[in-house]
Amino acid sequence: MPGRELSLAARLAIYAQETGEVMLPFLDIANEALEETIRVVCNNEDLWRGGEKYAGLFFDVALPSDVDGVQAEATLRICNVDRRIVQAVRSVTGTVTVTLNIALASQPDETEAGPFEFTLKNAQYDALVVEGRLSFEDLMNDERPKDTFNPATAPGLF
Repeated sequence: MPGRELSLAARLAIYAQETGEVMLPFLDIANEALEETIRVVCNNEDLWRGGEKYAGLFFDVALPSDVDGVQAEATLRICNVDRRIVQAVRSVTGTVTVTLNIALASQPDETEAGPFEFTLKNAQYDALVVEGRLSFEDLMNDERPKDTFNPATAPGLF
């Protein structure tokens, strides 16, 4: 992606024929109704990032495509082993914000890609998985400007 600068460690890992380095996705799931933000990392152990503990939990994020004219949406599937996620899906009202950051496992505090802010939509769950669609704010269909300026609403302009 043009304009994105990766750290030296990330570039060395990407260009290496073999590496033990791995890039991990970190998720922050937030809503006003939640006592605290749910923080998870797709890893087999917990990690600390920015002074916050991220629970190691397996999940899959299918990133959006780059097709022109189509609202970009990602898909999130989280293993339903942490009951806090289902409780959050059941209890929240309003918008659930999901922030995605990508970082190296060896340098979790240094963001390689992101933050990407999504809105969680159509969350569903069963005994095995919690899944939903992640969408960006739909700026293309927002009315700009919000108000209409005509002689009835803004007589001073005419």
